Amino acid sequence: MKYLNIGIVLLAISIITSCSFTKNAKTYESTTESFIEALKQEDFDTCLSLMQMENGKGQRLNPDTLRVEFTQFKRMLNAHFGEKPYEYEVVKWEKTLSTNPEESTPTNATRAFVEFNNGDELGVFQLLFDDTTNKVLDIRALDIKVNKPDLLLFWLLGLIPLAVVLFNIYIIREIKRSNLQKKWLKYLAVILLNVPTFTYTAAGNATFHLLSFQFLFGAGFSGQGIIESAWSVGLPLGGLYWLWMLKRWK
Repeated sequence: MKYLNIGIVLLAISIITSCSFTKNAKTYESTTESFIEALKQEDFDTCLSLMQMENGKGQRLNPDTLRVEFTQFKRMLNAHFGEKPYEYEVVKWEKTLSTNPEESTPTNATRAFVEFNNGDELGVFQLLFDDTTNKVLDIRALDIKVNKPDLLLFWLLGLIPLAVVLFNIYIIREIKRSNLQKKWLKYLAVILLNVPTFTYTAAGNATFHLLSFQFLFGAGFSGQGIIESAWSVGLPLGGLYWLWMLKRWK
């Protein structure tokens, strides 16, 4: 009973935190769009109104210094992506806790990542938000610039994880129709034992993880913008084993 109560409390905290984060994320997305549009139009007064002008040490930031930084940032974007109109999308929000202080998100802050797309190239920059005021603490470009990939191959290769999912579902159906005992253990083996894992990104990068298990029928997909979109598929060892066993018993 004690552990049940602890679990309920942790679940409630998790739900409250998640709702708060989701609410803030919507505000951050709106602020990000307003900030970028103002930056593109060189409306630096609007940019300043969206900035947290007082740092963590209580020091007031200099508006003239920020105007210079905004100008330099806009020139940098134009240098990287050209003067032509570009599209952008807020692809994810992140709070990171790491033993390396440089990798951790500052206390009471959230990182927003924005993907730029000028039709030919993609890039990413990051805004840091203050969770208390919902204003921008910092903006910087990440060292990411790739040619816009041809997504046709990416979606065609997506048929591979789809095939693995259908194969695992087929094996579960065959186990259900069999006379095996403790079928739920066989189901778990099919669902969970998908290893090693192959991952292919929309940017054309392929990776192989020898000891990485791909749960949920052997396939996964992440779709955070184009750069981070990726298919993951595990070798269906559990399904292959029980296919072999079912063939033997027949």
